[in-house]
Amino acid sequence: MHNGDEAEEMVPLGERHLWRFEDLKRAGYVKSRETLRRWMNDEKFPRPIYPEEGSPRWVRKELEEWMERCIQARGPAYVRKEDPPRLTLAEMEATFTRRPRKKGGGYTPARASQSKGQKRGGDVNAKPH
Repeated sequence: MHNGDEAEEMVPLGERHLWRFEDLKRAGYVKSRETLRRWMNDEKFPRPIYPEEGSPRWVRKELEEWMERCIQARGPAYVRKEDPPRLTLAEMEATFTRRPRKKGGGYTPARASQSKGQKRGGDVNAKPH
């Protein structure tokens, strides 16, 4: 570890102005370097600065602004669904009252329309044995 990194470790994360990848992970911004690269390539995440060779740092203020834009784009945190309209007693009775059945039954499945003899496989006019 460099001396600059040791000094950075002593400053609480919320007070740092520049964050390392490990800080982004710890704060819950990203889980992997691959996700971070993809988001930066898609211009969905702030790009880092390079104060030293090979050590990217993200500006905390830019991260906070990015998070605020994400929250604004999402819309309200909680949207209460409207209650369904309540039915009056007359509407409930009309909804749940059975219609009178047709004379002779109502619904008839296709098999029931066959005669009894055809169901048994015999001829309707055949005499019983």
